[in-house]
Amino acid sequence: MAHVIVHLTDDQVLEATRVGMRRVEENLRDGRKDRQGVTSAESHVIGALGECACAKFLSIPWTPLPFEKRGEADLEGEIEVRTARLKSACLPVKKWDKLYRRFVLVTLESFPKRWNVRGWLIGAAAASIVAPETKGRWKDCWMVPVDRLNPAILLLELQGVPRG
Repeated sequence: MAHVIVHLTDDQVLEATRVGMRRVEENLRDGRKDRQGVTSAESHVIGALGECACAKFLSIPWTPLPFEKRGEADLEGEIEVRTARLKSACLPVKKWDKLYRRFVLVTLESFPKRWNVRGWLIGAAAASIVAPETKGRWKDCWMVPVDRLNPAILLLELQGVPRG
């Protein structure tokens, strides 16, 4: 199985939603905007839900970081979580990311509780798989297709989590 479905509890959904909204508040307070020039509550909530789902999949604690800790990995073990609403999404790895980290793609299956851990790779591997985008929203990012990612289950083994 290349991907894994994760179901969040009501409490996990509530906590992740609070985290996403706190991130929006911090962005508004500090005048930060995303690639479209806005601060989107939806993208922050979905991102937090994806992080929570990935942590649950890996059986590690999810301790979301405030923006003051920018540069820190999303999860312990140097893991960066990239979350998308669309099942057809690619894994974005930015040229300025810390490329030694493990990047995990999580997509929405059924909002807000059902998530799909699609796969992962070491950031530096992205450059050998695809060329960076040259224009648009994802300029200077490698957009790695799902079929080029390592199976999610292998990440469990690397983290020392027994299968099953």
